[in-house]
Amino acid sequence: MQELLTSLPAAVAYLSGPDLIIDFANEACFRLIGDRDLLGRPLDQAFPELADRMDILHQIMKTGEPVHGSEATVRLSHLRAEPLRNATEWLAGYREFWAESFDRLDELLATLQDDPKGAHHGRDDDDR
Repeated sequence: MQELLTSLPAAVAYLSGPDLIIDFANEACFRLIGDRDLLGRPLDQAFPELADRMDILHQIMKTGEPVHGSEATVRLSHLRAEPLRNATEWLAGYREFWAESFDRLDELLATLQDDPKGAHHGRDDDDR
């Protein structure tokens, strides 16, 4: 699932515990915020400009209700992993298939490079 979240074009971060420790942030998040040291830090330390609004974030976490302000709407989402786990398992099967296919292709290409005149193409003359 981390691979999927990492590749999303939207900024995504995973916060844990009552101190809102930043456990994960994807590439889009880092592009958005620049060179800040995020991972393993509480949200209010990583983003000091949010320190005075932590009570709002805690309220959202407690109630699940969005908060509307004059500048923005804030909504924290809880991601259910089960549908993503199913998709990840499904993709893993195809990933394995393509990895094996590319391995066989690499072997064929290596064989052809070893035999540049093409005397042997990986099949018997009877198969032509």
